[in-house]
This record gives sequence, C-alpha cells and structure tokens, in this order.
Amino acid sequence: MCLLVVGIVPEWGTLASHRTTQDVADVFYVRVLPFPDRVAWFAAHGMPERQQIEKLASTAPDQRDVAPVVAFPPDDPAFKPLERWIVAHGASAYLLWLATHPWYVVSEPLQRPERSYNFGHGDLTIYAPAVHRMESPLTSVMWPPLLAFLLMSALAIYLATLTEVWTERPWRVVTVLTLVGIVAMLIAWHGDGQEVTRHTVEGAAEVRLGVWILVTLGLIGLTDVDRRRTGRDAWWAGRRDHGAVSPTHQELSQRQPSPEGWVGGTRGPAAPGVETPG
Repeated sequence: MCLLVVGIVPEWGTLASHRTTQDVADVFYVRVLPFPDRVAWFAAHGMPERQQIEKLASTAPDQRDVAPVVAFPPDDPAFKPLERWIVAHGASAYLLWLATHPWYVVSEPLQRPERSYNFGHGDLTIYAPAVHRMESPLTSVMWPPLLAFLLMSALAIYLATLTEVWTERPWRVVTVLTLVGIVAMLIAWHGDGQEVTRHTVEGAAEVRLGVWILVTLGLIGLTDVDRRRTGRDAWWAGRRDHGAVSPTHQELSQRQPSPEGWVGGTRGPAAPGVETPG
C-alpha cells in the first residue's frame, strides 16, 4: 500500500499541475502535426485549426536524418484555439489514439529517423559535462550498442534452452522484470516527444541488466546441466512408477472381478455356501 501511495501521489501532482501539458505538446509537434493523415484523425476528434496546421507543416524544413518538427508559435493568435485544445483535451485524445492504434505503439519507436528531438540520438553523454568528463572502460560492456545487445539476448535464450535453466524460478522472475523494463521504455517514449533518451534510461537500464543476469544464469547452468537433467529424468521415472502402482479409476473399473474365494490373488476363505474353486 505504501509503494502504491508513493507511486500515485507524484503522478497525481504532475497531472494536477498540468506538468504534462508541454510533454503532450511535444508529442503533437513531432508525431502528429507533420503527418496529414494523423492531423485528419485528430481533427475528426475535436482538434481545431486543421488548415492552419497543414499550411504550417508544408513550410517545415526537410532535414536529412532528422524527424520533422512542426511547432506553432505560442504568441500567434491564429493558433490560440489549438493551444487551448491541447491543454484541455490533448492528453485524452492522444490516449484514445494509442488505444485505437496498438500497432503504432510498437512500431513508432522503431521508425528512423527517430520521431523525437533534443534527445542526442540515444547518446546519454549529451548530459555529461563537456569538461572533466570521465570515460569508463565498462560503458561498452554494461551499455552495449543495439547489435551487441541483440546478440547477448540471443545468447541468453540459447543458454537457457541448452541448460534448461528456463524451467527454474529465478530465470523466469528475471525475464518478467526484463519485460517490465521494455514496457517502461515504451510508456516513457510515448509520454514525450523530446529528450526520450533521458526519459527511457530507467527502463533501458533494467532491460540491459536483466539480459546480463539471464546470460549469467545460463553460464552457471552449464556447470550443473548434468545434475539438472538427472533430476528431471528421476522425476519422470517417479511419475511412471507412481502410475504403475496407482492405476486410475477408469482402469480399475475396466478390470475383471476376481473369482470368488480369491483375495488379493491368493486363495482365501470362501463365503458360506460357496464352493471354493480348485
């Protein structure tokens, strides 16, 4: 309960203070206003000034390897209705867009150039001071580039399959936490249109740390793979033996009754008036 309160109170304060207004506006600048089809969708859901937006988007500079950004001047009276609409209804309309376009939620972060601005193209060193900067030799190891990270993920899956460590609880718990990190990255990325590198750093760190732990668990599993397989074979053998001495109810019902006078496969006392066979 305490964790729930600690997590909800700051978010409620953020919403109540309209701190998210600029974040939503950033999303519109880079992911909605530059695209006529999206402008049409939001206009159909109440967004004003469609013609003014399309006219402004046509004048936006086209830069190579940079996502287009269409930001209306805040002091222009022609865009005051749009500014008021974003403050009052922009967040709810954007949430409706995400809910009705699930493929967009997954595919939009993968578009290149990345549809964001002021984010250093994924390089966290933009937040480091220009002078007296310290470089760590472990940066490329603990924070590998995308290709190396994908190879590490493939290695983690291969080791888990080879050693069957995926059947154990620690591996599954770490996997769930790693997937939670991916979800956190998606939520943070869609929550703002600029500085997404900074916003997604917590989820990115969780995912990378999770993959490292999964690889480590797989390497540890290589040392006792024989013990794990022996235990699994013994478990299955026990299941088969248990099935042999404990027939199911259906099997018992299908068995022929024993001859009268025989108890447990041996000759026993016959009932009164009944002749014992043999």
